[in-house]
Amino acid sequence: IELHEQNRHASPLLNMLGGPAVTDLEILDENNAERYFARSDAFDMVLKLGSARSPTRRGLATAMEIWVRHLLAVDVEIEPVERIEDEDWAWFVGLDAEATRIGNTLWAGDELDPEAAQRVIALFRLTFSDTGEVLPQVGARPVWLIMAMTPDRTIRMKPQNLVAGLP
Repeated sequence: IELHEQNRHASPLLNMLGGPAVTDLEILDENNAERYFARSDAFDMVLKLGSARSPTRRGLATAMEIWVRHLLAVDVEIEPVERIEDEDWAWFVGLDAEATRIGNTLWAGDELDPEAAQRVIALFRLTFSDTGEVLPQVGARPVWLIMAMTPDRTIRMKPQNLVAGLP
């Protein structure tokens, strides 16, 4: 969003031609989803993740399940959660570089500073349908997925982390 606004003011041509201001960016939802595909390359729609119970976050979880099944031929269930309540993590995957850094801090047993904790945007609990597909040290235990924003409030999700980082 910030980049959108910077580009708008930094370029005389963009400023002259206009285009939506950040306050004009449309929030993608079930009422306007069909319009997204015609303008996906314009980067002028935003996705509101909401809480763990929101349909948006559930939709992202479903998309990740389908992606894992398609690329790895492995069935998983991904559930949005509000917090990780697991004293003995078996595995985690950072869905972006910031989330990986945050996860590594927690994995090492270090205290997470409050500012970094505030950057966690979404958490998911991933379980494998067939525990034979998982490393033995993980087994039936959950894999925790973390999504976070950078200090400049940008999310750079790296879906390849999900596939490459699973046990």
